Amino acid sequence: MNGQLAQTAALTAHAKARGIDTRLGGDEAYWSRHSTLKYVRRLRFAARTRRLLRWRDEGIATTPPGWMDTLPRGAEINLVSLGSSGSLAPHIAVAFAGGTREAIAVSRDGENSLWVPMWSAVARYPETKIWSVQYSRALARATPASLSIREAKDRLERAVRETAEFAFAQGLSVWGETFERAAGSLESAQPVAPYHPDILPPGGYSLAARRLLAAAVGAFVFGGMGSWNDITVADPEARARYEPLTRELYAAVMDGLIAAVNQGIAAASRG
Repeated sequence: MNGQLAQTAALTAHAKARGIDTRLGGDEAYWSRHSTLKYVRRLRFAARTRRLLRWRDEGIATTPPGWMDTLPRGAEINLVSLGSSGSLAPHIAVAFAGGTREAIAVSRDGENSLWVPMWSAVARYPETKIWSVQYSRALARATPASLSIREAKDRLERAVRETAEFAFAQGLSVWGETFERAAGSLESAQPVAPYHPDILPPGGYSLAARRLLAAAVGAFVFGGMGSWNDITVADPEARARYEPLTRELYAAVMDGLIAAVNQGIAAASRG
């Protein structure tokens, strides 16, 4: 799972859950050990403001709890995908830092804003915390609605099973088993995402959302060397099948992740 995407999803989910129970947003100690901040040296949240004739970023927080404190009470908070940042298809672009653009949409009383992350490397190996991340707030138009949990589940299950069938047919049994495990998460009694299991907070989210999140993370096979993007399919007919399957899988994974985060607050938690 792309760590940048995981972090944006986690911040969104925790901010949403905080609206029903402030403890679910996490305190400083919780975020200091959060998986999506493991390699982050500096984190900053800034709002774009206009002073005279110039725009500038005004820092407002340096921790997730500090940022959440600035959000309007009662705001609607959602994870959104803004597509590729360049000309590459999203399932390929996501392998590169900043290749796709995901953001946190905040809406309140007709005012819509986006918190858009920018990652930059500020250190090198053998350092582990090498990233500086800034989320910048800018006004935006209304954001698109996500699929329901049921719609996203159906799409993801179909895409994962079709891709698993293709993988086994091509002798790619390891990949086939990966997709089968992802499909199995959709029915698991105790679903746990194989990577970044703390994207969703410990409470506030339904079992259906946790299943969908675990399946989406498990089926996120897009990256560079050694990823599903990197496999070789020599047969022209099989290659023609591989391309649309992969595009559909990526779209279904993203729909699943976004629906789990945006639509997954447990009904009982809403009161």
